[in-house]
Amino acid sequence: MPGRLWGRAESLRTVLRLAAESLAPASFGWLADALATPAGRAEGTGLRNAFLIMLLPLLANGLILIAARRTYAVDVATASASPGR
Repeated sequence: MPGRLWGRAESLRTVLRLAAESLAPASFGWLADALATPAGRAEGTGLRNAFLIMLLPLLANGLILIAARRTYAVDVATASASPGR
């Protein structure tokens, strides 16, 4: 990333991350309510099912991080050797 674009790229990344983080609780609550049956609202079945469904994105995130570990050392070496340092 060129130095002149670093601030813009970082601010865009921050805005997107904060938008995703602010939508997460509302989407989890909506999913829990949508999965609950009228009788299940008292039992918490919607909440249980929402937790089970939300394990899938958590698993995907873990797999992405495991895949990223393979290239981390090369990325650090490339950043250290860049002419901007």
